Amino acid sequence: SSLAPTTKVKGYWSLYIDVLCISLDGNILDAAWYAIIAALKSSKLPYASWNQSEERIFCDGSLYHPISLRQSLPFTTTFALIPILKPSEHEATEMTIILNDPDSYEEDEASEILTILSTTDLSTAQSDPSQPPLLELKTRVEKIEKRGGWKIEMSQIESCTRLATSK
Repeated sequence: SSLAPTTKVKGYWSLYIDVLCISLDGNILDAAWYAIIAALKSSKLPYASWNQSEERIFCDGSLYHPISLRQSLPFTTTFALIPILKPSEHEATEMTIILNDPDSYEEDEASEILTILSTTDLSTAQSDPSQPPLLELKTRVEKIEKRGGWKIEMSQIESCTRLATSK
């Protein structure tokens, strides 16, 4: 019987990422995640190979390969719903504004916080076999988390979702 060859892991890379915040103007977790993904996509690792006779890993400093990330990466987008009193002649009425990428002060003032987790897949579609395949981006909402009260309307959630998936 012919057995399929097995792969033995002899070594692996460990990457450590430090995020330094110079200014907290916006949602720090969303911004840090975008920065981490951008850093990983632009990073390259030295080519490494196993030397059987010496039983050790060698790295070639002149050959590099990009880091291979998953096709579908999650991204979060945060919104804050902030109530504002609008004065009028007879009585003050409350209206709500929605802020994308709120900072900590704006989150403290918000009556509700909405965070949308979405993924984007790159796929190919071919309608005409004589033409090259077209690349399609398909964005999918994975999770919506809401903290706070119950004033947000479904149309506002849909609007925030459209904005989050268009990034």
